Amino acid sequence: MPFAMAIKRTLPLEDFERVTFKGMQLSLEKVGYFTHEIRILAHRWDKEFVLGKVPKRLVSRIEGLMEHEDRIVVSLENAQCDRLRHSFWICIDELPELGDLGL
Repeated sequence: MPFAMAIKRTLPLEDFERVTFKGMQLSLEKVGYFTHEIRILAHRWDKEFVLGKVPKRLVSRIEGLMEHEDRIVVSLENAQCDRLRHSFWICIDELPELGDLGL
């Protein structure tokens, strides 16, 4: 079941649009020991770009999903968020197991 969330951009809009495209696969990176932070990363041109950070109130929920990182995929849903200025939408989706596909 897909889960979408708005993320505040950390890159200027021009750089963000140059680096990303709709449907692009992104990754999550946990940072810090005492104050946890989860970054949203894009990998392009052999570089890593920090696109944004998971809102603090959702960190514990996303940490739980990250425990199953081999079963989830994170993608860019929309580069603009009409409700929140300077934000974009990501989608976190669970990958099916082979048994779920009838294989």
